[in-house]
Amino acid sequence: MIKRLLLFITAGLILTSCIEINVHYIINPDKSGKVETSYLMPVDPMGFGVTLENPEAKAMEEMYKMFDEYPGVSTWNNIKYEYINDSADLVVSATGYFDNFNRLKEKGILPYEIQKEGKDTYFTFKTYLDSVHTEEGKSELKSLDELGITEKDLQDSIRKLKRNYKKGLGMFAMMMSNIEFNTTYEFSGNISAPNGSKIGDGTKFKVGLDGLKFQNYMMEEMDNDEYYESIIRGASPFDVDTEPTENQEMKKMVLEFLSGEKEDISKIKVDFGKPKFDYKKELKKAKKDWDSWNKKNAKYKEEDKMKKS
Repeated sequence: MIKRLLLFITAGLILTSCIEINVHYIINPDKSGKVETSYLMPVDPMGFGVTLENPEAKAMEEMYKMFDEYPGVSTWNNIKYEYINDSADLVVSATGYFDNFNRLKEKGILPYEIQKEGKDTYFTFKTYLDSVHTEEGKSELKSLDELGITEKDLQDSIRKLKRNYKKGLGMFAMMMSNIEFNTTYEFSGNISAPNGSKIGDGTKFKVGLDGLKFQNYMMEEMDNDEYYESIIRGASPFDVDTEPTENQEMKKMVLEFLSGEKEDISKIKVDFGKPKFDYKKELKKAKKDWDSWNKKNAKYKEEDKMKKS
């Protein structure tokens, strides 16, 4: 049951070959804001001292991949790249602007959104969790007679299914073990848990995905025989409904997996104050920088389009 959720959480990571991703959102009271990103990736993962034929082209390729992961952001500036560790690693970074946080497509570590409840404002991923229903209790599992198999056939099928899952997801989990993903959310105001207790430093908090923890978690989940048996016997573990209901179990699993599991970060009360920055003023300058950068790197943009077509 946890596997689909974890794959959703990590979906934004598989588009790049990054080993370290740092993302910092700054959100104003009107939901406008900016995102500061920094991605580190190996140019020479095996350490053989590979020399790139065109370092700039490689940097631009990875830069466009990073931009693609933020489809709700159309304007970027402070765009930089640097080769470090004797050119074995590449760091790309940029600052992007968005007019409404809620319109960003959820491709990061959590699908947060800003919601009003009466006079209060909350930063929450409750909508996504509520839309995922566990259906095992409602499903009528078929008996062995109905399936026309023996207990031995069932156990053989479980072993085969487990082996296939481990081949596929196991390799993915091993790849993820080297990745560190950190996302910081900073607000123009004070934040707290619904009960009033402090969250983070009072204005911002961080959530992170530790790759090794992910690998261990996945390996443990893939040893669950009951999960495979439920699939063989006709259970449908997930369903997405247009009229969601509270799902505490899913919330618990998310919080257990994330680095901030000691705090309930699924619903955070936000008391907005003055804006952290002048969005319109910064956006105006950023648009000029973005236009200039695009003109300068037009050939790389065309190459990127051709690769995608």
